[in-house]
Parts: sequence; C-alpha cells; structure tokens
Amino acid sequence: MDTVPLQLLLPVLGILIVIGFLIALLKEASVTVNDARLGTLAEELEKAKRLWELLEEQPTEVIGGLSAWRQLIAYGVLVFMALGFFPYLTQWLAETGAFCYWLSGAVLALCYLLISLFIFELLPKRLGAKWAEAVAVSCVGVTGVLTVLGKPLVLIPTVLANLIARLFGVKPHDLEEEVTEEEIRMMVDMGLESGAIDDDEKEMIHNIFEMDDKPVGDIMTHRTEACVLWMEDSLEEWKTFIDETNHTRYPVCDEEIDNVVGIVNTRDFYRFLLSGGQKNSLRSIFREPYFVPDSMKADELFSRMQQKNTHMVLVLDEYGGFQGLVTQEDLLEEIVGELYSEYDEIEEKDTDILNIDENTWKIKGATLIEDVEEALNITIPEGDYNTFAGLILDAIETLPEDGETVETEIGQLQIKVTSIQEHRIEETIVCFIREEKPQEEL
Repeated sequence: MDTVPLQLLLPVLGILIVIGFLIALLKEASVTVNDARLGTLAEELEKAKRLWELLEEQPTEVIGGLSAWRQLIAYGVLVFMALGFFPYLTQWLAETGAFCYWLSGAVLALCYLLISLFIFELLPKRLGAKWAEAVAVSCVGVTGVLTVLGKPLVLIPTVLANLIARLFGVKPHDLEEEVTEEEIRMMVDMGLESGAIDDDEKEMIHNIFEMDDKPVGDIMTHRTEACVLWMEDSLEEWKTFIDETNHTRYPVCDEEIDNVVGIVNTRDFYRFLLSGGQKNSLRSIFREPYFVPDSMKADELFSRMQQKNTHMVLVLDEYGGFQGLVTQEDLLEEIVGELYSEYDEIEEKDTDILNIDENTWKIKGATLIEDVEEALNITIPEGDYNTFAGLILDAIETLPEDGETVETEIGQLQIKVTSIQEHRIEETIVCFIREEKPQEEL
C-alpha cells in the first residue's frame, strides 16, 4: 500500500491542528466577550466597533460560521489521520502479531478523541474566557472573513433547524435571550461565594430589586413622627423649631394636619427672615406640595421625584388624608442603608430589639414584624399590620391612653406595654409563655 511520507504527514497534520485550535479559540472568545465592556471599547477602538456591529447585527452567523469551520477542520484532521496513519499503524501492529484492522481503528479513534477534546474544546474554552476581549478584538478581520465564507456551510442546517423548531411551535426569530431577576440574584449569590462581590454590594443589589414591590406606605415617615410647621405659629417659633430639629424641608399645615398648604425650605426661610419678611407674606416662600398615594411603589416614586426635581413628597391615604412623607434620602436608604448627617444622633444597631435574658426581650413598637420574627425565631400570622405596635393594637382592639399599662397574649408571646405616648405604643416587654409539663403520677 502506498503511504504518505511521515516528513509530509506530520507537518500538514500539525498545521491543521493549529488552524483548528485558533478558530476554536476565536469562537470561544467571541461567545464570552463582555457586551458592556465591548461597547465601551467600541467608542475608542475601530476594531472593537467593527466587532460590536458584527455581533450585534448577525450573532447567529458569526457563531455558526466559526463553529462550522472548526468542525470542518476537525473532520479534516480525522480523515488525514485515518488515511495517513492507518497504513503505518496497521503495518506496525502486524509486525507485533496483533489483530491489526480493528485495533488500528480503535487506536486512531482514541487519538482523535483526545485531540478533539483537548485542542478543539477544553483548551480554547479556558484561554478564550481568559483573553476574550484581546483575541476577539484583534482578530475581528478574520472573524468577518470566516463568517462570510461560512454562511453557505450553515445555511442548510439553519433552515432545517428552523423548520423542525416550527413543528414544535417555536418561532426561532422570536427567541430573545432575556435575563430574569431570579437569574441575576443567583449570579449575585455566586459572586458572593467566589469573592467577586461583598455582602454590602449583594445587599444593595437585592434592595434595588425589592423597590418595585415595596409600597410607599412601608418606607414613609408617619405623620406622627414627621416635623411639621403650623401657620398659626409665629416666625420666632418657626425659627426655634427649625433650629432644634435641623431638617432641610418642612410641610406646613393650616389648622389641621390634613390641610397641608405648602413645603418650606429652610434656606428660603432664613433668607426671608434676613430680608425683613413679615408673617403676612410668608406664603411667598412656600413651594407646591407634591402628593402621592400610599400604594405607589418605591421605584416609581423615585423616578417621579427625579423627573419633577422634588426632594419631598407627601403621602395620602385612601381617603385623601395626610399620612406621612417621603424624601429622596428615605429612598436611597432603602438601597444603601441608613444615612446620617452631622446633626444626627447615631444610635447603636439593633436597639429596637434588646435581649434582656434567654426568655425576655424589650421591643419598640415601631419595630417591623419581620425583624421581630427573625430576632425571636418565631412566625407571626399575617395581618393588616407592619409593626409590632400594629400587631398589639390588632389584638387588644382598642386605642390605649397615655400612661396606661396594657398586657396581652399573642400566640406564645406574653406582651406588656411599658410606654404609651400620644396613644402610640413606644416600648414593650415580651416573654415566651412556657408550657407547664404535666406531673407524672406516682
């Protein structure tokens, strides 16, 4: 049998393997290149712009063309190995006395499998992921040529694939790669485990997603806690109150809390005082209040406040009454956590729930239900309340008087209200109810 000289066989086979490896590397780099990073590079580098346009306009043709060329080279390696090495291998096995044909085929198949997995699959994936941007951008010209030349190779398989997909009710052109919120949360968790992001970054990302589910009523400052200016008070009283509370903006009410007539910025107020302004012209510095319903979601409110360039909104209940207020700082704190100014008195964390002993806690009335559940490791039935005080009021079904002592039992909790101010439950003492074990009969 005539054989190809090894001096020619080995170099040609080596060239095919190198070409196949480079095409596989280019394909993996084009698949894994970061779209956001590539878009930034496209503003600076012409090659990056060409690659961006190529992947944006015809991603299927690019990946399909490179895959087709990789497969074509791989099959070429297989055919060349079979036609070139088979005679040598058969002859060598015959000299050793082994049954040559089937064993020669098995050895060649194993060698091709190792070459295909290592050279055309595993190694390109590793290197392509590591140097994706450098390889994909620098070789964009080669990618374009191989894409054009590879279109005829993928035409028939693409038509057949689309036809079969339609038989199963799938429209190929309607398929879009979408990333869901759940997938992003999973990627964030994986990033935390790998050390790519830290706990604070994870918390902020999750908080952003939760804003579209959180109503404004859950984050507002209730009107009983809000600092309000009254029209009947004097300018001196306003100044004293502003100096004591140190806020930037205040809602102004006339006669009753539900009658909000404007918003005052302290900068405008002090300018008014310095210019010698009088009480009868005070309304000239009022800003128009912006009202929103308590059911509006936090992310929508944030967008509206940006559009209208307003820093404080007033929240109305279903009856149109003033329920509370929200500032841009409140919305930011929902993402990044508590923010403090130089005037704020910073309290220690977790002071809303203070563990006295293994069976007793001091809990503030404004503490959220989920925080109580987490601290006490219990489950509280859902109801029309968000705070611990709301839970107690729902149980006692009455409005307590200031100074009154209230005791009640809710589930396995024995609750004693120790502080009531302006009909609001401020502090409580909570204990677990221990079930007495029945005594054993003697």
